[in-house]
Amino acid sequence: MRPIIKAWLALAVLCLPVSADLFNHKIVLVGDKGAALGGAFAGLADDATATYYNPAGLTQIKNIKLNVSAQVVQYQKQKIRIAEGTDIPYNSFNFSPTITAFSQRMGKWAYGFSIVTPQNDLFTGEQKIEAAYGEPDEGTFCHETPENPQPCFTKLNLSYYDVSKLTLIGPSGAMKFSDNISLGFTLYGIYYTELEKTAYGGWDGNFVGGDPDDLSRFHESNVTRTVNQVGLGGTGSFGILVRMDQSFSFGVNASPGSLVWINRTEEQRVEDIRSDTTVQPGQSTYINSSAQIYNQTRKEKHTETSAPSLSLAVSWKPVVPLTLTAQTDYYLGSIYSYTGFSPNDSISKGRSGFEVFEPLEQKYTIEKKSVVNFSGGLDWKIMKGYSVAVGGFTDYSQGPDDDRPASWDRNIDYFGGSFSVGMDKDLTESRFGFSMAYGDASMTHFQWTKTSGGQPALKSEVKDGKLVVARIRQNFSAYNFGVFLSSTLKI
Repeated sequence: MRPIIKAWLALAVLCLPVSADLFNHKIVLVGDKGAALGGAFAGLADDATATYYNPAGLTQIKNIKLNVSAQVVQYQKQKIRIAEGTDIPYNSFNFSPTITAFSQRMGKWAYGFSIVTPQNDLFTGEQKIEAAYGEPDEGTFCHETPENPQPCFTKLNLSYYDVSKLTLIGPSGAMKFSDNISLGFTLYGIYYTELEKTAYGGWDGNFVGGDPDDLSRFHESNVTRTVNQVGLGGTGSFGILVRMDQSFSFGVNASPGSLVWINRTEEQRVEDIRSDTTVQPGQSTYINSSAQIYNQTRKEKHTETSAPSLSLAVSWKPVVPLTLTAQTDYYLGSIYSYTGFSPNDSISKGRSGFEVFEPLEQKYTIEKKSVVNFSGGLDWKIMKGYSVAVGGFTDYSQGPDDDRPASWDRNIDYFGGSFSVGMDKDLTESRFGFSMAYGDASMTHFQWTKTSGGQPALKSEVKDGKLVVARIRQNFSAYNFGVFLSSTLKI
C-alpha cells in the first residue's frame, strides 16, 4: 500500500475528534438575567431560572412564573492549521432552547420545575487537498519526464460531523428558613446524546502522457468512523441564599457531581480499491484490480462522572436602579474510561501501524482538570420597565492534555461578555441580547507535509523504534457568538 494511502487511513485511529467540546461550561449562556449577567446569578437568583443557578432563590419570587429562554443563534468558529497555507475550518451553527422553568411561592415554601439544555452543538468541518506530484526515482510510475509532464495526481478529502446534546430535567424545592436565610435543592435527570461521523477519502492515479483518461495505476480508499452515544444519569444541587439587607445578598450553590451511564457504539468501515496494471497511451482498460473492505463494530457500556462543583456569588445594589453581581465557580477534576480502537502495534514496518485492516481495541482513560471560572455583571434600570445589562465571564476548559492516540485533546479557554436589554411589564418580562467570546485554544492534531516529489503526506516521527504519524500540539483561536431571547409569563 502506498505511503500516502497508509498515512491517510491512519487518521481513522490517530486523529479523530472525541466530541464537539464537552469540557467547557459556558459555551451557551443559560436563562434570562443569568445570561445577561454572564452567568453570575447564584447570589441574586430572583427569577424562575433560579432552579438552575441557585434553587434557594425561589423563595423571593412574588408571582407564579413561567420562563422560556433560548439561544436563537449560536455560532462557533475555529480554524486549525494542518500545513503551511492549509487550514481546516470547524464551524457550528444552531438553535438551542436553553431553559424552560416554572416556579411558584407558597408562604415560606416554593417549588419549581425546569428543563435545561446547557449544551446543544452542531459541529462540522471539511477540507479538500488536491495536488499533482512526481516521484524522484526513475522507473517509478510517477517519475516525471518530458513525455509525462504530470505523471500523478492526488485528491484527498476530510469531513467531520458531530451533533451532541445534553438535557437536564427535574424538580426544585426551597424554604425560607428565616427572614435572612433560604435553602433550596434541585434534582436533575440527565439525557445525553451524541452522533459523530468522520470520513477520510483519497484517490490518486498515474496519468499516461498527462492524459487523465489514460491511467497506468489508480488507488481509491475511504475510511468512515461513526460513534453513537446515548446516556442516562442524574445530578443535583443544594443552594443557600443569605440576604444581609435589601441591598446585599450572598449565594452558594453546590453540586455533588453527576453520574451518567452511556451506551457507546463505534463502527469503522474501510474500502480500498486499486490497480497496478500499466496502461499504454490511448488505452483505458482496468484489469487486475483488487478490493479490500472491512467493517468493525464495538459496543460497550461505561459510566462518566463529573466531580463536585461549588459556586460562590454576591449581589449588591449600591443605588436603587443598579444591581452588581459577581461569582466564582470551582469545578473539581474527574476521571472516566471507555474502550475504543487503536493501531496494531505488532506491525514493525510502515508509517502508522495501519497497514493491515486489523485495528485493536484499547481502553482509554479520560482525565478532566480542575478549573476555576469567574463571572460578573451589572443591570441598570434606565427607566420604568426597561433595563440594560452587561456581563463578562471566563470559561476555562477541563479538556485533557495527554498522549491518547485516538483523541483530539482540545482545550479552549474562553473570555467573553454579553449585552442585553430587558423589559418588565405587568404580565410579562422579556429580554433580548447577545454574547461574544474569544478562545485561546490548543489541540493535538496531525500535520501535512510534502515529499521531495510534491506528494502530500503526513509528518512522521520515530517512537519506540517505529515510524509513526506525528501528533503535534498546536495553538489556535476559537470564536463564539450567540443571540439569546427570553420571555417570562407572570401569573
